[in-house]
Amino acid sequence: MDPNIRKLRELGFILFKGAASVEKIEAIEFSLDPESNKRQGSVFITYTEEEPVRNILEKFHTITGSKRSDNENENDSNTNASMIPSPKKKAKRLCCFNDKWKDTYDWIREVNNQNRAFCTICRKEFGFGCGREGDVKAHMETVSHKSRMRQASVSKPIKSVFMSQKDTSVQSKIAAAELAWAYHTNKHVLSYHFLDCYMKLSEVTFPDSEVATKISCG
Repeated sequence: MDPNIRKLRELGFILFKGAASVEKIEAIEFSLDPESNKRQGSVFITYTEEEPVRNILEKFHTITGSKRSDNENENDSNTNASMIPSPKKKAKRLCCFNDKWKDTYDWIREVNNQNRAFCTICRKEFGFGCGREGDVKAHMETVSHKSRMRQASVSKPIKSVFMSQKDTSVQSKIAAAELAWAYHTNKHVLSYHFLDCYMKLSEVTFPDSEVATKISCG
């Protein structure tokens, strides 16, 4: 096709008499009035140099508008990019206290905050979030927790020496009786052998007394 003649959508021909001017035109778009039987409408032209093109087109059409700058094109691109919605971040759900953890970790206790727990070994609270039971294990692996666990294991044999609640009253009476006789022996300058003999005699003379049968010098 002759570069001086452009045809689009059967709107007729626009004759350009200067080939040099035609090269300055990048695109031509036509817009018709659908309600009109005549070929009426608008012509949109994109060009690189305004003056040569305007001189030719003014002979055939009334021209409005101006050349778009590179900055305007760049701004449009930035605007379109900013209108694209960014993907929503998936909300992370915090973990709640699980009673089954007590079966595995005998040192964990529930608190008022469902996202926290109490460690009976460390005597303090710690939090757990999206890590769930992994956060509980992470606390168990801390240096302070391990250190207190070792201390607790050493103190267990000492606790076993103490009396149960059931035997507390009888054991207290026996201890009180032994202390009373030790004080009496010392006050009256009696010998240890006398005290030992008396306590052994008490076992025979008072067989119905649990205190008398269990009292001794040590």
